[in-house]
This record gives sequence, C-alpha cells and structure tokens, in this order.
Amino acid sequence: MYKVIYDKIAGEFSGDLAKENLEKIYNSDRFSDYKSFASTAKWCRDKMTEIGLDEVETIEHDADGVSKIGIAAAPQAWDAFEATLEIVFPDGKKKVLADYKTNPVSLAMYSASTKGTIETGIIDIKDVKRPSDVKGKIVLASERSSEVAEYAMKNKAAGLILDIISQSWVPGKRNEEPDAVYWDNGSFAPLNKYNGFAFVISPAQGLKLRELMKHNKIKARAFVKTKLYKGKVGTVTGIIPGVKYKEEEVLVVSHLYEIGANDNASGCGVNLETARTLIDLIKKGELPPPQRSIRFILAYEIFGMLSFIDAKKEKHLKIIAGLNIDMVGEDETVVKEAVLTVGKSWASNPSFVNDLLLRLVEESFKWRPFRWQEKNYELADHDSFISEPAIGIPTPYLLYVKDRFYHSDKDTPDKVSVTSLKRAGTVTGSYLYFLASAGLKEASWLGEEIAAGAKTRVIKALQKVLSAPSDLVKEKKRIDFLIKLEEDGLNELPKLASGKSSVKNHLKQLVQKLDIEFKDAYRGSYNNLFKNVVQGENTASKILLLRLNKNIPVKTFIGVPSSWIISGKDVRRFAELERVVPEIPAIEILSWVNGKRTLLEIYNYLKYKYEVAPVKLERWFKLAVKYKYIKLEKNNRIPVEILIKDLKKMGIKKGDTILVHSALGSIGTVEGGADGVVEALIKSVSKSGLVIVPTLTSTYSGGLYAFNPGKTPSRVGEITNALLKREDAFRSSHPTHSLAAVGKNAEEFVKGHTTSTFSKESPFGKYVKRNAKILFIGTGVVCNTTLHAVEDWLDLPYLTTGKAFVEDAWGREKMVDVTKFPSGCRDFYKQDSKIEKAFMKKGVIKKGRLGKAKVLLLNARDVVNNLVKIIESGAADILLCDKPECEFCKNGKKLLEKNKNIIRKNIRICT
Repeated sequence: MYKVIYDKIAGEFSGDLAKENLEKIYNSDRFSDYKSFASTAKWCRDKMTEIGLDEVETIEHDADGVSKIGIAAAPQAWDAFEATLEIVFPDGKKKVLADYKTNPVSLAMYSASTKGTIETGIIDIKDVKRPSDVKGKIVLASERSSEVAEYAMKNKAAGLILDIISQSWVPGKRNEEPDAVYWDNGSFAPLNKYNGFAFVISPAQGLKLRELMKHNKIKARAFVKTKLYKGKVGTVTGIIPGVKYKEEEVLVVSHLYEIGANDNASGCGVNLETARTLIDLIKKGELPPPQRSIRFILAYEIFGMLSFIDAKKEKHLKIIAGLNIDMVGEDETVVKEAVLTVGKSWASNPSFVNDLLLRLVEESFKWRPFRWQEKNYELADHDSFISEPAIGIPTPYLLYVKDRFYHSDKDTPDKVSVTSLKRAGTVTGSYLYFLASAGLKEASWLGEEIAAGAKTRVIKALQKVLSAPSDLVKEKKRIDFLIKLEEDGLNELPKLASGKSSVKNHLKQLVQKLDIEFKDAYRGSYNNLFKNVVQGENTASKILLLRLNKNIPVKTFIGVPSSWIISGKDVRRFAELERVVPEIPAIEILSWVNGKRTLLEIYNYLKYKYEVAPVKLERWFKLAVKYKYIKLEKNNRIPVEILIKDLKKMGIKKGDTILVHSALGSIGTVEGGADGVVEALIKSVSKSGLVIVPTLTSTYSGGLYAFNPGKTPSRVGEITNALLKREDAFRSSHPTHSLAAVGKNAEEFVKGHTTSTFSKESPFGKYVKRNAKILFIGTGVVCNTTLHAVEDWLDLPYLTTGKAFVEDAWGREKMVDVTKFPSGCRDFYKQDSKIEKAFMKKGVIKKGRLGKAKVLLLNARDVVNNLVKIIESGAADILLCDKPECEFCKNGKKLLEKNKNIIRKNIRICT
C-alpha cells in the first residue's frame, strides 16, 4: 500500500542536498545568538520559497524572559560579539582557555557583558565552605544547572567556569569525550537577573585547571561583550496545499537554533529536502497532489511549536497527525553505540500513526540495515509534546540516542551520514504523503496494520511473562494497560476519514471487526496466564470515587511543564505539586487531562502504572486549581441511573422484551458511553426480560466483508456494537439482517435465522409474537425493520432475492442467496413518512425521552396489525415513496397493482 510512494521518494530524495541544507543551518546556528538565529530563519524562509512551498511565513514570538507562551517563558534575546577567558600565572604569563570567536560553544548562552576586562581568583565550588567564599571570584563547577549559577551570582561571584558534560542517558558516566566543550544554554535562562557570565571548557581542560590550582596561585582574566534585550524568535513554516481538504493537515517539525550538526541541523536539513522531494515528484506527475495539506515547520524547540499553535488557533486547522524528526543524521560508523529510536505518540493520545511509522522504518531497514529500537509511549520533552491531548496532534518521533557528541562542539557536519539523512527523509516523506493522500482504501490497510501490530505486541508481552513469571498482579496491570492503549490507538482510525460520512462509518465498522479479532488473538493465553490472579480491591471509599467522578479537569495553558521551559514561581509551584504525589511526575498527570476525562478516569489510567491513593490525586488537583493551572468543570454526563428512571417513565418494566433502534449521540454524553446505555436497558428489563438490537451488516454482494456472527460488526450504531461485544450476548446468523439479544432465553431467541430475512420463524417473528416494545431512541421510525417483516409475511412483490457473503467454518468466503431481501427505496426511510403519520393518527406511537433524546415507543403487534389494515384498505403502496423520479417505487407500485389479489390472500393467511 505504501510501497509505491516509498520507492518514488527514495528515488528522488538526496542525502547530499539534505546535508547541504544542514551545513547552511549549522554554520549560522553554531554561533548560538539571536542575530544568527534571525539569519537562519531568513535562509530557511527563502529556501522554502525557492523549493516552491505555499504560504511561507515566519511566526514570531517574544523572547524577553517574561512573556509566556502557554506554560513556557522563552529566554530573553541575546547577541554575542566577543568573549575571551585566560589563565594568568604568577609570573605574568597567560594561557587562553576559551575564545567565543574561535569556539562559540565556549561562552554560555545569555551571559552578560563584563565591565571591561576583569582579573580575579578562581575557586572550585567543591572547596566553598560558606557563601562569602565566592565573592568577587570566578567559580569553577562541573554541574550544568541554573542552581549553580543562581548560588554563585547571588553571592556576588564574578562569574563561572563550567567543565560540564551532556550525557544524560548514561547516568553517572563522564568524560566520554574529554576534549569536547559542551553547550550551556540553561545557566542564565530565561532571565540573567544577576548579569552573570559563564565560560565553558572541556572536561580535560577542567582536570588540568584543577591541577594547576593545587600548585599555583593562578587567576582568571575574562572579557565578555554581549547584549541582552527584548527580542523575537521566528518559527518558519510553509505548506504543500491539499487539493480537496486543504484545512486538514499533516505536519513535520524539526527544531532550529541549536549548535550541532546532528542536533538538530540534521532534522532541519531533512525537513527541507523532504519538501523539495515531494514538490518535484508532484510537478513531474509521479505523485498526484495530496488530498490534505502537508506542513513543514522549523522552530525553536517547544517554544516555536507553542507559538505556532497559538497563532493558528483562530484558523481552525484540523491537524490530523505530526512527525518530529530530531537528530536523524548520526553516522553509525563513527558513533557505534548510536541507535535510532522510533518513539510513539503519548499514551494519553495513542494513534493510528504509530504503526505506519514503524512499517516505514522496517522498510528502510530492508534498504540498508541499521540499529533501531521501538519506544513505547514515552513522555519526552521535545516537539512531540503536541501529542498531549489538550493539543491533540499525535506526533511520534525519530531520534538517534547515545550520541557522544550531543550538545558539544564536536557535533560537526563531518560526523553526519548522508545515508542516515536519506533514510530519515524517505521515511518522513512517505509518512507525510501517505497520510495526506489516504482515502478509504489506504485507511483500511492501515487499520489492518495496526491490528496486526497490536496482536504481536500483546502476545510478545504475554510470552515474556510466561518465560520469566514474576509478580503476576503487576504484570496483569501492565498488560491490561498495553491492551487498552492498543485498542485506543485502533479506535482513532476513523479520524482519518474526510468528506463523506459513509467513509467514517466504514472505518468504524472495520475497527469494530479488527478489535474483535485482536481480542480473539490473545484471549486464550491471557486467560490461562492470569486465571488465578486476584486483583486487590480498591480500598478507596465509594464516596471519594463518586467525588472524583463529579469533576472534569481542564488545563488553563497549552504545553507541558518540562523543567527547562518553566521559570520563576512555576518552578516552585510544580515542585510543590511533585511533593503531593511524588510517585508520579506532574507532566504525566497533566498528560491525561484532555477536558473530557473525569478525575476518576484519570486516576483509573494512572493506577495501571502507579500505586497511588486517589485522595492524594484529589489533593494534587485541588492545588493545581489553586495555582490556576487547572479549572474544574462539572461532569454533566448522564448517569445510568437517570436513564433507568427515564425508561421506567416510558413504561419499560421488568420482564419486558424490548427491541431498540438507537442513535447514541442523541441521548447526550452518557456515563460509560454506549456501554452505559446498554447497561441501563438491561437493568430496566432485569434478568427476566430480553433486550434486542438490530445488528445489520455490510456483507451483501459488493459490501465490506463476509459475515461471521462472532466478529462482523453491526453497521447500525455504537449501542448495537456495545451490546454485541458482551459475553452474555447472542446473535442470529442472518448474513445481512442479524439481531443480537441479551437476557432470558437469548440464545434460543436468535436461533432459526439464516437466509430467510424476516420469516415468522425468525427472531423478527418471535419478538412480534411476544408483543415486544419497540424503542426508537433519537432515530424516528425511519429504521423500523418490523415494517420489512410485514412486507415479507405478505410476500409483497417488490422484495428481491439478494446475494451475500458468509465465512464458512474454515474462514473461506462463499456467496449465499438472501430471500425476501428489502432492497431499493422506501417512503419510511425519511422523517414524517406516510406510515408514521398514519400511526400517529391511530395513536399507537407513545412519546418519551431518554436523556436528551426523543424516544418513540410502539408495540410490535400494533405495528403489524395497523400496517396490515392499512394495506387491506387499499393503500398497499404506503411503504413506497411518491417521488416521480424514483424508478424502484414506480415499478413497485405497478407490481403491487398487478399482484393485488395475491396480496389480499396473503393478508388473510397472515392475520
């Protein structure tokens, strides 16, 4: 499905051109100041225009250290002109340790100017006994943190020398590259309130300096000329416009404004070359223009995406997916431990995009093997943060890890591989174009991919537990969580539908079918493994859980509180929140807040991974409300108990048989969704009653798939499928017009329903015999299949023999005849039909409400008897429409007239 796209992009994408882009960006960004950033943004904007992107623009945001974009305070603008650091020996000799012009990384970002040249003593922070020890001196430290700068400068230190290292993924390991000078962009961000400065030297230089300090009374001589000011930073973006759904977008983001070739000029170089590749392929006619728009974004990491989201909020763009490419140029022959990570969108917003990206990466492995790993639902503090559900753009990422040159002056273009760039670009271009062009066929294929991947991942997780059994209670929670995420991701597939509602309905049915197959794949192993596992009961009081269910938290800001983007009182406040629930990072709690989930639902998600008391979580949210990070909205969902009361008012009682036609959305937001409605229906009639729903399918000739009663979904609504998936549900075997039932003798009720659609021996005849109550919940009587049953029983001549596909016992498809098939048009398929008016006139329709839905209630025998009387009185065509252009109904009326004597005879037999 993707292969043609992949091969064309692989043939066009140039790793060499991507590297040329990379070098242009690197040569500007390595100076790490805002005049250079402005130059970078201009070059990128001009390049996008040259490539041929539409709507190229630079979205600027304030860089003043105070103004916020969401939760983030962007650092103040900073320009550097000159900076040198020398050691002065007792004999007056000097040695240069750092020079900004020679190595821009040697000056920490946001350093302030010195007042001329200063010469003073050096003190190792490890030797500091009291705050006054640092006064007037330059402090030598190995910690990369704003806390060190804050301590030193608050106590009137002259400045800092840092011999830091950035190897966060190897805890406790230092000096991987002892001669590298590592970038410091955090000591004075977002505001340099003490006007401090810091030079950065390599770890090797740091060791030598400490040795010199042991044996010599050396001094430091420093000069810094910089400018701190209120400025702007630009996010550069442009699009390939979609030809059909331009307002729907797929985006790729890579971040500018860092010092390295791999991090992150590589992502930006690939971003631009991907744009050129797609535009040229479209111009050549090798790829048709995409249906949806493809957006390319080059931005300051996190801050730029926040400003983009903020700027576009009035445009009502519908961004269906993103991809974050960050550090994708690693040369694995140079950094032999490097691994390309394929990171999925957040657990709180799983998506159909993850399996597409995985499949494309697997395809690139066939081209040339490389080291890669799949990362499951990681909360990462880069531009994939837009996956968080309050923004809601599922954005997986590509990122090389274990790069020993990361954030250092050794991250240079000569260490970037054109092969890695080409691989990343081919995957990126294929991902973007596939999603931007996907129609029903492509989305259906992707659904199959998701389901296959989900089965594999869950079965592997179960096999891992089987091979090394440990705490099965914890393992069950972990696997239950994985299953939930896989199902949630699959259920997002209909979001890929555009235009016709029939496409979305098709995808919904496909998802339901695939979900059943997914569960069938692991159910046996799962049940065997955990059959003796007893989950601990929730010790929280019901009152507390009810209280948690009363409120829905809503974030008051966009973005997530990553430690390096928040400042001032936000740092203190989030530290206080962390102390309330130390088991769970604040960023993870907030990641589940989407403005729809209740506090209870968030707790239920978190307890899969953490042992947390709900009372502590409640306290956390109360504090977040106090600090105005969260506002609480009342949960206005309709409880199941209210639905039961509504049904009782309509006369539904214990022991009733009810046939339910439904539209879930008409009821309002129900506690538990479709499952909640089914629960209310079943409880209303009790175990002695019977709830029946139509579970019609698209299995006729030319339909979606062959019929299998165990896994073919219903096409007539979420409530029908919610009932169908219950363990106590039974379904009839008719290939197009099956019914499902829960309750007393349900299994017996559905028997005898094969190819004869509405016969009296079928469930349709059985519920009429029982005089079932028929509920039309928010649908009107347009879906009154009981009318078709009467057509069958009277053998009305416009009924046909249809064709349908069924699966045999070995899963093979075969075609069968479906007798008395209700094809063609009917008048009652529209509101205010002739038969509805007739029923109203006769007073057989009772009106009521279920939640917000208008409900019509009829007794099955009233439907049959009144329709038969109307036909007997001479209005045999009451079920056919009167539109002159409708050929089916015109021919149907002729057949009725021709066969009126036979119909009268059938009426006598029927009654």
